[in-house]
Amino acid sequence: MKINARGLIVDNSDKWIYDTFGMDCIVPADFDNAIESGEDLEIDINSNGGSVNAGSEIYTKLRAYKGKVTINITGLAASSASVIAMAGDQVNISPVGRIMIHNTTSGGVGDYHDMNKISDILKKANESLANAYESKTGISRDEILDMMDKETWLTADRAVELGFADSIMSGKNQEPELVASLGSPLPKAVIAKFKDLMDENEGLKKHASAVKFNIDETMLRNALDDAIKKYQESSEPKNQGFRAFLF
Repeated sequence: MKINARGLIVDNSDKWIYDTFGMDCIVPADFDNAIESGEDLEIDINSNGGSVNAGSEIYTKLRAYKGKVTINITGLAASSASVIAMAGDQVNISPVGRIMIHNTTSGGVGDYHDMNKISDILKKANESLANAYESKTGISRDEILDMMDKETWLTADRAVELGFADSIMSGKNQEPELVASLGSPLPKAVIAKFKDLMDENEGLKKHASAVKFNIDETMLRNALDDAIKKYQESSEPKNQGFRAFLF
């Protein structure tokens, strides 16, 4: 069974927002149906990485899978995506593919005690992720941690040489992506979606203005009618027995 793993790696609970705007993402749940099928898996990966927890969950699922898992790195397998790639029984990489490994990062606030605690958590996370690289390559733990510390980029040849990948793909039937950036441009669908939302918002504004205008006009008309009525009543001649006869 083929799985296309493209985009940012995120938690299952965040998938909806990416789907809303037509943006590619990878979540652990994407692999559940394929795993339940019991078939051999072929996974194409092109990702800048993302959530450490989500990436670790996917790696664990694939490693525990009894069927054969083939990983094809079609573009970039960076950060958490490189961890997922290490779960393959067979890891193939495009001639123009790359693998990047580095230290985990996190934003944090607090005093120096909090910062020390966060630093310790990050170091332990690095050691945990290093297990995946060490298991695949046979490179020592210290060397792996040093590579992560330096943020190491591997070409296809270098990845195979060091054992991060098993072979270089033939390059046939691969569609090149004409983007030379770690960031991804917004998909056309996202731009169109925002445009629709903006148009809808303008329509609501006009509707709101029209409603307000109608309310104001009605209020003015009622006030005018009341004023006319009061004027007419005050202008009527006084008569004790009957109202003035109008001819």
